[in-house]
Amino acid sequence: MTLKSKLPTSLLLLVVVFVSINSCRKNDINVNANKIIIDSISFTNYPNTKFSVEENAIIFMVRNEGVMPFIDTLGNFSFKLYGKNIKGLYLNNNNLIKDTEGANGYYTLVAPAKSRAFLLEGIDGSRAQLSLNFTSLQYPTPQFKKLEINIDPNGITPLAGIANYESDQKVSFSYKIKGQDGEDFMHSNDTLKNSGSDKIFALYPNFKNEVTFTLKNSEGSKKDTTVYISTSSLPSFVINQNTIKVNSLNKTNSKVNFVVFCPFKTQDGPFKNPEGGGAPVIIDRYGKIRGFLNLTFVLDIKLLPNGHYLYCNRIGNFFEIDMVGNYYNVTPPPSNCHHDFDLLPNGNIIFTGEDESIQGTVEDKIYEIDYKTGKVINTIDLYTILDPERQQLPDMGKADWFHNNSICYDKIDHSIIISGRSQSTIAKISLTTKKLMWMISDPFGWKQGFQSLLLDPIGKPFEYAYGMHSVRINPMNHNQLIVFDNGNFRDYANPMDPKDSYTRLVEFSVDPNNRTVSQSFEFGKQYGSENFTAALSNVDYITPNNMFICYGLILKENNNSTVATDQGIPSVRFTEVDRNGNINLDISIKNPDVNKPLNGIRTYRGHPFSFF
Repeated sequence: MTLKSKLPTSLLLLVVVFVSINSCRKNDINVNANKIIIDSISFTNYPNTKFSVEENAIIFMVRNEGVMPFIDTLGNFSFKLYGKNIKGLYLNNNNLIKDTEGANGYYTLVAPAKSRAFLLEGIDGSRAQLSLNFTSLQYPTPQFKKLEINIDPNGITPLAGIANYESDQKVSFSYKIKGQDGEDFMHSNDTLKNSGSDKIFALYPNFKNEVTFTLKNSEGSKKDTTVYISTSSLPSFVINQNTIKVNSLNKTNSKVNFVVFCPFKTQDGPFKNPEGGGAPVIIDRYGKIRGFLNLTFVLDIKLLPNGHYLYCNRIGNFFEIDMVGNYYNVTPPPSNCHHDFDLLPNGNIIFTGEDESIQGTVEDKIYEIDYKTGKVINTIDLYTILDPERQQLPDMGKADWFHNNSICYDKIDHSIIISGRSQSTIAKISLTTKKLMWMISDPFGWKQGFQSLLLDPIGKPFEYAYGMHSVRINPMNHNQLIVFDNGNFRDYANPMDPKDSYTRLVEFSVDPNNRTVSQSFEFGKQYGSENFTAALSNVDYITPNNMFICYGLILKENNNSTVATDQGIPSVRFTEVDRNGNINLDISIKNPDVNKPLNGIRTYRGHPFSFF
């Protein structure tokens, strides 16, 4: 007589944590009974999986508690059965129990892994069924069928590349670059597919980088493969690693992971470049170089919503590029983008432009252009809505009467906020009416028609910004904005000497209804002239409560005294500060070579950066 049972056509999928125990065994067995008794079962193939045995009439049901790994049904099970009064265990009429087994109640058995039902025969001739009801993973551990790595595929990204992969099943793909400072760089693509490609970022230059690539299937089974990627040294015009010094880092509170900037090496003067420069360089918060684009004289670079980057070069074109050097669009603007640009919700670019042929002036026009074609959509002429005759502070020359160096779009009321260095003025302009909405500026020299546009300062302390760069709107409050207040002269009537002045980040809070402005936060004044930055530089909100400062041109004489814009040896400093005044990150970049003391480093801007 053979007891037949249908085998399950598929295995159930349930993901839980494995329980580290071999089997479940009762304390005592009634050895005087003649009926078949099964106390426990364990599988050599799965030593960390716990199994239970449930008796129901003439069926013994074996279940696993948790999930077993993938069962290869082309192989065999090896299992140990503990019981009493068992004469035979049959599979296809073959007794799996040898005559010599069972003396101690243990039977070591081997059966095909696809088998799920067995016939038990007792010493009294009784019959029962042993049924295996397993919950196991449906798929084996994934395997790489292909992994190809191509670093610097376009000849301009020696610290980034492409990984092409193929697996034996649908998987997600991720990688981890082992960090030199105990913090690894990780990126994952969670889309399940059999093959694909991913971009590799954040390699170290001139280094054997340890990179672990991981495949993971839908059930969480993983396959790791570690490779070593050797990179070359960077071009000679790029700053050296030994020029970068981390003064302080609060790993817990800092929100900055990377910083991107475009440094120039200088010699015998802050704006004298002996070789190329201005290539985007990315450093991590430990001051290590982790990215590079082999381009020169890049004005600024910003992240686009699609994960690409937009930059403008010295001849004015806008370029969309990714961090492995693929170009997607080149937009020729109608005039040179000399300082700043921003993106509008409709995809257009708005930027600081110029057209000297109109009034014979520079850096006083604003253009909105179609991103794809460069066609002019809108133009604002600052010469016609401000006062080009007002006295300058600092004096940039008659042609450069305003020197618009910052533009920031306010989506709440479809306006822009700009900063004019020559006029030490922050202004808000409606893009709909092209009219001034308000200004934050020292009242000195403004004609009657403009005085009503000046916001009245309230509260103490309060100071105006002078010679400023970079206005940015608080992402959570469009009536708050931070400014890089360079601090040139700081007074029309009694101008300050650079050694007595100071540079600061200042946040202004505007009440447009009551036409007032207050100073809600400042940082930097307490350091006096230590970080005085006569030109360049910027600020960014990292979060509404964490702010980033790029001091792009700190000028010192050999005796470390502060000097004016066109003198001295430049250095760079990046600082992250929170609203409590805590410094969470502080990095200095300067020439450490005492044999070349007149060499320096400057950058126009720096930004907190994300690769994705």
